[in-house]
Amino acid sequence: MSKEECNFKINGTDNGTLYFDYLPCLNYSMQHNHCNSFIGCVLKNDGDTTWNDIEIAIDGEMFTPSTVHIDVVSAGANIEVKDLSINVEPSLLIELTEGITSKFTLLLKQGLECLFAKEFPIQLMAYDQWTGLAISPELLASFVTPNYPLLSKVSVAASKFLERWTGSSALDEYQSQNPNRVRMQVAAIYEALRSEALVYATPPASFEEYGQRIRTVDKVLNEKLATCVDLSVLFASCLESIGINPILVLTKGHCFVGAWLVNDSFNKHVSDDGSFLLKSSSDGLNEIVVVEATCLTSSTPVSFDEAVSLAKNHLFEEQNFDCFIDVCRARINGIRPLPLRIQKEGNWIIENEGVEHDNATKEVKQYNRYDLSVYDKSDLKVTKMMLWERKLLDFSLRNNLLNMRLGKKIIPLVSFSIDRLEDFLQDGKSFQVYPFPLEEKSKPELNGMFNSEKYFRLEEFIKNGLMNNKLYSFKEDDDLKNALKYVYRTSRTSMEENGANNLFLVLGVLKWYETERSEQPRLAPILLLPIEIIRGGGLAGYTIRTRDEEIALNITMVELLKQQHDINLSALDELPKDEHGVDVPKILTIIRDKIRDKKGWDVLNESIIGLFSFNKFIMWNDIHSNSDKILENDIISSLVDGKLKINDAEDKTDARELDREKKPENYTIPVDVDSSQFEAVIDSGEGRSFILYGPPGTGKSQTITNMIANALYQGRRVLFVAEKMAALSVVQSRLEKIGLAPFCLELHSNKATKTHFLNQMDEAMNISHPHSQEDYRHISDELYDKRQELIRYIEALHTKKSFGLSLYDCITSYLSISEEEIEADQNILTNITNRKINEYQERIKRLDTIFKVSGNPATSSLKILDIKDGSPKSEQLLREQINDCRDSLTVWKKNKDRFSACWGFNLQETKEGINWVKSFYEYLINVPYFSSELFLLAIDGRKMQQIKNAVEAGIQKENLTKELTIAYTSEVMKMDVAQFEGEWNSIMDKWFLPRFFAKRAFFKKMSGYKSGFDESDTDTVISRLKECARNEATLQTVYDELSKLFGTLAYYGMEQWISMKDVIEKIPEMMELIKELSDAQNVSVEEIATLMAKAVKGNWSAFIKDNQECWKEIVISGEQTLSSIEKINSVASLELTNNDWCNTLLPSLVMLQENEGKFVDWYLWCREKQEISNLGLSNVVTYIINNYKTGEQASKAFVKGVYHKLGVEIINNDEELRFFNGLLFEETIDKYRKLTSTFQEISKKELFCKLAANIPSMTMAAYETSEVGILKRNVKNGGRGTSIRKLIDQIPNLLPKLCPCMLMSPISVAQYLDLNNEKFDLVIFDEASQMPTSESVGTIARGKSLVVVGDPKQMPPTSFFSTSQVDEEEADIDDMDSILDDCISLSMPSRYLAWHYRSKHESLISFSNSQYYDGRLITFPSIDDQVSKVSLRKIDGVYDKGKTRSNMAEAMAIVEEVKKRLSDVELSKYSIGIVSFSKVQQNLIEDLLCEELAKYPKLESLAFESDEPIFIKNLENVQGDERDVILFSVGYGPDKNGKVSMNFGPLNNEGGERRLNVAVSRARYEMVVFSTLRSEQIDLKRTQASGVEGLKKFLEFAEKGTAPVVSSNVYDETPSSISTNIAEVLTKKGYTVKLNVGHSQFKVDVAVVNPKNPQEYLLGILCDGYNYYSTKTVRDREIVQPTVLKLLHWNIMHIWTLDWIVRQEEVINLIFQRLDDIQNNRLNEVEKPKIANLAKDAVVSNIDTTIEKEEVSNNPLCVNYDFANLNALDRYNDVYLPGVSERDTLKSQLIKLIEIEQPITSGLMYKRIVKLWGLTRVTNRVQTIVDTLLKEISLYRSDNGDNGYVCWKDKDFADQYTLFRVNSLRDIQDIPYVEIENAMKYALVQQIAIDKEDLKRLTAQQLGFTRKGCNIDDATRYVLCRLAKNGFAELQGDKVCMK
Repeated sequence: MSKEECNFKINGTDNGTLYFDYLPCLNYSMQHNHCNSFIGCVLKNDGDTTWNDIEIAIDGEMFTPSTVHIDVVSAGANIEVKDLSINVEPSLLIELTEGITSKFTLLLKQGLECLFAKEFPIQLMAYDQWTGLAISPELLASFVTPNYPLLSKVSVAASKFLERWTGSSALDEYQSQNPNRVRMQVAAIYEALRSEALVYATPPASFEEYGQRIRTVDKVLNEKLATCVDLSVLFASCLESIGINPILVLTKGHCFVGAWLVNDSFNKHVSDDGSFLLKSSSDGLNEIVVVEATCLTSSTPVSFDEAVSLAKNHLFEEQNFDCFIDVCRARINGIRPLPLRIQKEGNWIIENEGVEHDNATKEVKQYNRYDLSVYDKSDLKVTKMMLWERKLLDFSLRNNLLNMRLGKKIIPLVSFSIDRLEDFLQDGKSFQVYPFPLEEKSKPELNGMFNSEKYFRLEEFIKNGLMNNKLYSFKEDDDLKNALKYVYRTSRTSMEENGANNLFLVLGVLKWYETERSEQPRLAPILLLPIEIIRGGGLAGYTIRTRDEEIALNITMVELLKQQHDINLSALDELPKDEHGVDVPKILTIIRDKIRDKKGWDVLNESIIGLFSFNKFIMWNDIHSNSDKILENDIISSLVDGKLKINDAEDKTDARELDREKKPENYTIPVDVDSSQFEAVIDSGEGRSFILYGPPGTGKSQTITNMIANALYQGRRVLFVAEKMAALSVVQSRLEKIGLAPFCLELHSNKATKTHFLNQMDEAMNISHPHSQEDYRHISDELYDKRQELIRYIEALHTKKSFGLSLYDCITSYLSISEEEIEADQNILTNITNRKINEYQERIKRLDTIFKVSGNPATSSLKILDIKDGSPKSEQLLREQINDCRDSLTVWKKNKDRFSACWGFNLQETKEGINWVKSFYEYLINVPYFSSELFLLAIDGRKMQQIKNAVEAGIQKENLTKELTIAYTSEVMKMDVAQFEGEWNSIMDKWFLPRFFAKRAFFKKMSGYKSGFDESDTDTVISRLKECARNEATLQTVYDELSKLFGTLAYYGMEQWISMKDVIEKIPEMMELIKELSDAQNVSVEEIATLMAKAVKGNWSAFIKDNQECWKEIVISGEQTLSSIEKINSVASLELTNNDWCNTLLPSLVMLQENEGKFVDWYLWCREKQEISNLGLSNVVTYIINNYKTGEQASKAFVKGVYHKLGVEIINNDEELRFFNGLLFEETIDKYRKLTSTFQEISKKELFCKLAANIPSMTMAAYETSEVGILKRNVKNGGRGTSIRKLIDQIPNLLPKLCPCMLMSPISVAQYLDLNNEKFDLVIFDEASQMPTSESVGTIARGKSLVVVGDPKQMPPTSFFSTSQVDEEEADIDDMDSILDDCISLSMPSRYLAWHYRSKHESLISFSNSQYYDGRLITFPSIDDQVSKVSLRKIDGVYDKGKTRSNMAEAMAIVEEVKKRLSDVELSKYSIGIVSFSKVQQNLIEDLLCEELAKYPKLESLAFESDEPIFIKNLENVQGDERDVILFSVGYGPDKNGKVSMNFGPLNNEGGERRLNVAVSRARYEMVVFSTLRSEQIDLKRTQASGVEGLKKFLEFAEKGTAPVVSSNVYDETPSSISTNIAEVLTKKGYTVKLNVGHSQFKVDVAVVNPKNPQEYLLGILCDGYNYYSTKTVRDREIVQPTVLKLLHWNIMHIWTLDWIVRQEEVINLIFQRLDDIQNNRLNEVEKPKIANLAKDAVVSNIDTTIEKEEVSNNPLCVNYDFANLNALDRYNDVYLPGVSERDTLKSQLIKLIEIEQPITSGLMYKRIVKLWGLTRVTNRVQTIVDTLLKEISLYRSDNGDNGYVCWKDKDFADQYTLFRVNSLRDIQDIPYVEIENAMKYALVQQIAIDKEDLKRLTAQQLGFTRKGCNIDDATRYVLCRLAKNGFAELQGDKVCMK
């Protein structure tokens, strides 16, 4: 009943319901086996009151009552009633022969009240009625009645058959434990029942609604009629009766029987898993046999095995399978057989004879049963290591190793005896594949797989086909051809790109389900046999055969079973073997055994050809088995823990420092590098781990080559890993070119054969051992010195000094300023810094803001006032004092005039003048006397001294007189001193006694002058009187003068000597005043003194009195003026610069008074001026005021002056700069370049020597047990009986010496390198953005340091068809896309290759650089930089969206373009690559192109057989490829209805922009975009995909030629002042000039446009500015950049800064001279073909026509051929009969030929003479004449083999000749062998070791030949023999090595 029908309202309440459900039928079997018809009953109280005393009962007329009592049902409660039953009296059910309908009543009571009562109908079924599949299908087992008596006769009959077949009649069920014995018993029962003559009949008449009537076994055996169910029940009953466990199998409308061949049963009594029966009945497992029971009634003989086959066929029809019933398990679960009914009287059993059947079974097929074991799985905690393992195996349903689906990748085969197919293939047979052999169309099963068993009638046909090398597919003819073609192409691509085979023959298919509820089966291949398809032969044109690889179990499937389904297949860790290969049946049986309990799972015996990704098991096993060891690696440990554990970031290498410090011998750089590459090379060589970002075209491969070479040079071992063979091959090729091939072992997967490995080992062991280069260190030192010389200049020019500026900064800044300069104060320069300069500049500029308020001080009315204090008080004081000063100065002016009138001179109208007046006034007032004569005396110093001496004498005389008159009487002054002295002297001359008496008399006479006059008085009086006499004598001469000077002071006898002295002492003061006035007035002191003398008239006192008042007023007013000024200056200062105060200051004061309201604003300027002056910038203020300049102008003038002085100072302090000269510097650059080239070449040899020295010399016999002996033995026997892995393990010490570098793929690393061996010093990963971390860890673990090379902006790992094996809860430990991304997330140290070289035109990379690299790529402009090389070709086409998903119009346009280019002589020189967005478009273009070119064999050869053949690829696989021209097919566009879908394939996915970036960066010279799609048709509103947005921008770029620039790409493109100066000069001369040409960081500073072709540049000028210095190394500046620019056809010229400053005119002349030379040279180049060159014509006429010439790269031994310029003669026969003059002419010609063209062969001289003399050919006569004349000439001859002889000027020149010449157009026979030998030597020195033919070819190329004709082959072979004979070269088979 439905749920609604089962719910009932309870009577008497609206708040109660009763749920009741039951089965609609009941029979004896159900009741007998306790199968209750009652399903369930629920009582629900929905009210608010509790129900008490509830009773539920079932009752009825034929039913046994059943009652359940419930005490309480609470409000809101649900009560489930479980103990009810619906039973009928068993006796009634036994008696029922027909079904009847009965009723039972369901009652619900509460106490005595009946709440609910309802009758329910039920069908009581007949005794023999089975309920069917819908109701308890297991009850069918109850009709299996093994104990019915009639079955005994069947058992007896069966024993007879058993005895006949086996000799034993024992029905011993499972006692023998032999499934085949049990099988024989089942077969015997089968034949015994056939003997019962049973007849098939429809089911008995039945009127029941459910189930089916079953004839019991006794009824069948008696009546002989039976249906399939009846027969199956009978068969099962018979089997159970003899102890064999039967199975009943039910399909739609049918039933058959099965039996267990082992004593077992299924885990459930009913199962709908038909696959279990198939698995268990398969050969090998042999646990169950199924039998078609209706065969018991067949009139035709049907053997037991045929009946088994028919039954199995039913099992294959999965859609018809219902279930099977395991009778044994049903018995265990309580399903008992029905009892035998007792016969009642009157009922008779009818016995029929039936139809007799012949016994068909003669023998029973024996099946194998293997002894199998079961293994358990241990639960593991999820770790990152486990995630890596899962990812390697890829358990997603997109993986066709787990979910194989019919499609282009799969070719199903009609399969019988797949084990024999494996045997045949393993034995070496090849098979052709044919379409389905029947007319009817094959159809797959519902599970998507074809079932070969359905076509069993083809079994013999298919087996015969195997014998005849034929396989048959289920596909029709056309489908098969397309499938084989697709599989062939895809497998070929896989081999080319990944070096891995992905084509396999599948043997056995596992059908499995994801979960128990899954309805869709999945199909997984079991055994995978590697095969290859060979094109040609067979109906479909393809043949398959095995590869030299082992068959493998699908380990992805194995691990899926183990990890997700707990099925352990470790028993197959080693596959069982048979005599041909593996034991296929046994393997499939083991798997069947493991999955037999899995519902629906099965093993299908099918074979399939398909593409499968099966190359990661080895990597999985590697990390799985070595997880602990792998985690010991620091990088891997960092990845696991998410934290970087290395310290390599501390000492990051800087190329600039390396250039300064490291000598070239400290490292090796065999391939040219730029600084970014150089840093990476050094870092890796020092063992650092880092990321190396390598955008497109930045030289990743050459960087890797240098990293490897340098690491080897440092004694390190290197493991280079690349997943794609293409990436590895590029590096390998470069290593070969530098001579490292013998030391680099390549073991990428597609070449990893023993033969290949042993050949490499043999080559390494037999390597030559050259000696180290003697001049290696000498050249290194010389190169280092030159480098330092170049560095010193650029460092001196650009190194920032202590003040933060370089000389270049100073010069360019100086030149950039047009203002005149302010001379900088030296005090400022002492502590100047760039920061201070900027601060000063900003401070000065700020004045302009101040000026807006205060006005410019140069014109301000307040400019004389400098306000110091801006306070209101000060402002008031200022106002008052300005008024006072004005008033006092007015008074002073008035009195000044009177003063001037008095004295006759003007006063200085300044502070000094005022102070002078005051001093003059005070002098005049205070001097006691003065006269006009004294004014004059003041200026007469000599006379002044005379007067001064006289006054001093007068004072002395007056003092002596005063002394004498005090001691003596005044009369003493009248004494004659001479007489007095004479008298005294005479007394003293007397004798003692007379002298005594004379003295007494004398003293007595003298007592009148003094009482007590004694001898002492005598001396005093004499000395004093004598002194007075002398003074008087002095005064007598000047008394008149004194009287004139001093007037009354000098009256005789009344002299006032002291007053006079005072006057005299004050005269110097007057003199100072006079002198001060004289200086101020600029008048002589004499004139001033004279004016003063004239002014003093009459009495001095009167003069003073008359003028004192006037003088006083002027002094007071002056003091008041100065006082006011002083007070003004206390808060401000007046700038009084003029002496005319009255006329200047006074008006200014008036003006100040009038503008006093502006004081506040003016104060702002005054304050700023003071602050600036305090900074030492007072000269700036002066400059502004004096020159009326703004702050901006002043700031420029100031810094210009600073820059000037700083620049001069730097130059004066640096000798390198002081004596710099550009010509000398360029000479040094040239020497550096040559030394670099030389050293690079010899460093290759040195590296070879160093590595060769590590290899044993093999001079003694090797013991067999030694590693050398082991390797030699294996080389000799071809490695018989061993593997590469084993051999590598056996020579762990020898291998690193032989090959310290190994080039491998991740899978080959895991395959061949034991993790326990010594670690590599360096592991390098290339294309790391495409390398998943899970695939990388095994390789990383084998190294000590790691370099991850890749580009996160390029292709991620291709993972569209795989999903992560990571649950959400494990996401935090999951990886990123690639090992590169993971290392980036760790913040691992990184390097960035920034220089882009691939694109020969900047437009080709500018889009990627702008959009994806933020402009970080350094690209180089080409001379035609103004035109884009990316163009859009608009195609009028349609995208066939619904069908082919291709664009025919675009494909055809590209084919036509290719055809056009190949047909053009010039265009065909450029290689072509074609890139499409989709694989479908790629295939379409390839098909059309191949078809079209097939019509033109020459074009086809040119397209596909050149050095760079055309490639056709799509977004997914174009990474790593490049071509000159890229043709790009977008493919997508409007469909036929004009609609544009926003689905652009992989571009819509995450990382789509990375694919676009790869695709658009492949071109070297040009890219043409063919597109039906227009940029405007892409609607970004409809998609958020970054890839689609990028496509839109790219199409816009292709159409317009310009890419949008993101903000981070914008560089400062301001040209330097030097560039600007140069441009101005060139512009004045009429040239068009562009500055900073280029779209990246690198710029050509000045580019001169070609006047004749404005789209290109004539000359590029590079300056030594910031761009030059920012280039880190000398090599970058002087080699890399100029070389790249020259390759881009630039004419380059350097302009050096110091030259431009010091020798500007010379530099300008050089520029114009260079421009003239370039234009003249270009003109000559155009005209050159018109100028006949007789010498070359002579050679051209005899050139070998099989040879083409090409330009040879520059090297020191290669020079151009010099032709002798000889005039042709108008004679034709004179040479045959030469006279004297002709002989002389001919001889002179020969001498000149030899002098200029030596060495020259005799044959070439013959040709030259013939041409000169106008002859047609070389004859014997000509040869004789020339030979005769040559004998007469002094020269040296050398032998030239079969080609005559060679002429030299002398033997010394010949002995020292090491060159070879090109551009001579000589035939190979005309080139001396010595030149060929020198070219070959050079080639061999460069290549170290090379294939013989390659050496010959390379030698020819060195000489200018591109193809090798017979003559060239002969010549080079001859020279090679000479080299070998001379010991220079060694022939090693096809190899030539330098000795």
